Amino acid sequence: MDVFKETKRALRQLEGTTSIPVTISCDGDGYFDRECPSEECKFQFKVLMGDWKAKVRDEEVFCPFCGHTADSTEWKTEEQIEQLKQAAIEHLRSSMGNALRRDADRWNRDNFISMTMKVDSRPQHVAVPLAAAEPMRLKIACFACECRYAVIGAAYFCPSCGHNAADQVFAQTIAGITQSLEALNSVRIAIQDRD
Repeated sequence: MDVFKETKRALRQLEGTTSIPVTISCDGDGYFDRECPSEECKFQFKVLMGDWKAKVRDEEVFCPFCGHTADSTEWKTEEQIEQLKQAAIEHLRSSMGNALRRDADRWNRDNFISMTMKVDSRPQHVAVPLAAAEPMRLKIACFACECRYAVIGAAYFCPSCGHNAADQVFAQTIAGITQSLEALNSVRIAIQDRD
């Protein structure tokens, strides 16, 4: 009798490519977090989800800060990558845990000798970062393609079309700095680690 029949079957199913649906949420305003994949930059920004789907091309996205271009699948933030890894681990843990439980149940039901196996599959929790940077966020709409995106600090390029909007963004950046200075006490309270 093969004790680990179900476990082996679950392992074989995992050998190929497995698709796991994962939902990465937008913020309260409908903006989607993105991060420049360039190791020298790693600039974080947001794009309105509707514009990310309708206006941003799959084959070419522009970093608003450095102008780096890459395929649309390359713009995940470190937090999103960690969320995807955790989803994969949870899928593996669930698949293997269920198979091990079925093997243990079958063994205990079909044999004179009983075996006790405990499978612990507690849920994993992913920490969600605080939105302390909200008062510093600058929302921009590209003059060329009307893609809406948001940044903290300065941005020069539209993520959708690459249009250089340095003049437009400069004026908005000055307004954003003024708003940030006015919200400084709120930011201090929201940030736990003052360093």
